Amino acid sequence: MLSNILRNVDSGMGEDDKVAARATIEQIRTNCHRMLGTMQTGLLENIISNLTDVVHQINKSVNAPHDVQDTNNGGFRIRLGARGPPNYQIDQDQLQLLLDRGFTVKRIAEDGLLGSKMHKSTLFRFMRLNRILQPRIALNVSDDVVRDVMSRYIMDHPNSGSAEIRAYLRTREPPMVVNRDRVRAILAELNPVGVATRWAQVVSRRRYSVPEPNSLWHIDSHHSLVRYGIYIHGGIDGNSRLIPYLKAAPYNTARVAFEAFTFGIRSYGIPSRIRVDGGVENVLIKRFMTIANGDGRGSAIEGKSVHNQRIERLWRDVFQKVVFTFYQCLHALEDSGALNLDDPKHIFCAQAVVLARLNHSLECWRRARNNQAIRTEHNQTPEQLWISRLVPALQQSDSTAVRNIRTDRDIPA
Repeated sequence: MLSNILRNVDSGMGEDDKVAARATIEQIRTNCHRMLGTMQTGLLENIISNLTDVVHQINKSVNAPHDVQDTNNGGFRIRLGARGPPNYQIDQDQLQLLLDRGFTVKRIAEDGLLGSKMHKSTLFRFMRLNRILQPRIALNVSDDVVRDVMSRYIMDHPNSGSAEIRAYLRTREPPMVVNRDRVRAILAELNPVGVATRWAQVVSRRRYSVPEPNSLWHIDSHHSLVRYGIYIHGGIDGNSRLIPYLKAAPYNTARVAFEAFTFGIRSYGIPSRIRVDGGVENVLIKRFMTIANGDGRGSAIEGKSVHNQRIERLWRDVFQKVVFTFYQCLHALEDSGALNLDDPKHIFCAQAVVLARLNHSLECWRRARNNQAIRTEHNQTPEQLWISRLVPALQQSDSTAVRNIRTDRDIPA
């Protein structure tokens, strides 16, 4: 059958016949996918590969290979000439990214996070045919294993609560899904004083509004370890509360602050605006934002640190959850006389020992916080909020933040 189809294509088959032939081959390929696992896998995969090559050859010879239909949701469907509704055009890489970020198949389909709303069964069928698996999750984990992982995390982050620890467990490879009651019970065994202390430290929140992801990043540096020549540079997205970067360094120069900032924009794109204080460490960042997004539009909003609400709230958590352990350790060394702040060699050695571990601890905490459910946002994580709000914006908005995501921009190395 395939030989006849190829012979007819080469000899000048009509456009309608080519479309029909392509539909026939697509059906054969679908049936081959269904038979995977029932006979020799290598043979079937070879057949599927050959069928795919035939489809590509037919596509090249057809003047208008696809009849593309726009949908009301910004996505599109493709008609291959077979009966029934057109097929959805699904980006497998985007689907895998959403699955890795904790989105359910039901939500991806019904919220149109792939560009078009569809029934969840359609997406499940697509995943089955293309052999796309949901992320491997460690479900049946013993209490001893969970206790061991949690105890090691609590050593570096002694003030962490149950929600943050559950988020950290989900960032491991493979992700560990442990219910809230188990985490709370084990946490009460490992750190009973911390549980009691956090209960009395509830922070009241105020309403805060930013139009869409990457509209405004709040940027600043944290100085609780400045006595030892250590500075922490960080930023937070005003809309989703996603933390694009947290980096500790032995300097508070414009170059160091800019290098930390570029780490964030490589992963999440260039924001439309940033909010910073008047410190000289932000000079290069402000200059870059003005060049990237234009002058006279408020690309870099400058004001007092105390008015930079999102980042000031972030620094409170960073100190309590990460920095406090290092702060106590360094102060203890100083009080015992083992660390002399007047000796540059002592400062250099302290930085050499602390910085690598502090950056590792900051990165673990950043990943956990970006995957921690937010109660007031229907238990969505900052990463989920960033993605789910960005998808409709990419289809409906033409803001600077969205254009920066759509367009590949030159980012300094």
